[in-house]
Amino acid sequence: MKSRPIRSQSGEKTELIAVKRRDLEKLQRETERVYRLYVDERLTGEDFTGLFKPLQERKRGLEDDLAKAEAEIDFMKVNRMSADEIVSEAGTLYGRWPKLTPEERRSVVESITEKITIGTGTEGTISIDLAYMPTHASAGGPTSVEKAVDTQQNVRLSWS
Repeated sequence: MKSRPIRSQSGEKTELIAVKRRDLEKLQRETERVYRLYVDERLTGEDFTGLFKPLQERKRGLEDDLAKAEAEIDFMKVNRMSADEIVSEAGTLYGRWPKLTPEERRSVVESITEKITIGTGTEGTISIDLAYMPTHASAGGPTSVEKAVDTQQNVRLSWS
């Protein structure tokens, strides 16, 4: 399954939000029209209830959909910023790695590692699970940093 670029998804959500807002405005006008008909005594109480209640339910549904879409956009923005920051920090770390003390290196490894499992038996494998996996930033697949992280996440070292 191929994922769409985050920016494309964000643009689609922004369009969806604009449509939902227009729908809410239209619904508000319709609600006001029904209310005016009731106030002008052109509708009975029963007719008003029959028309007004579905409008209110639709309004609540649109407001819920709008809130969800806005939350998804916020989440994508934060996720994209976090991934960009991680890539930037990874480049900086790569350049500084040779100058770090063993204690500093250990601290870095501990902060990015969820679990390290050392296998037993003749296979002698080591499995490293990273604490954070960035999402793919483009439809073209993972970035080179993401590929490296994927590779590192599933590292199996054989001792011979």
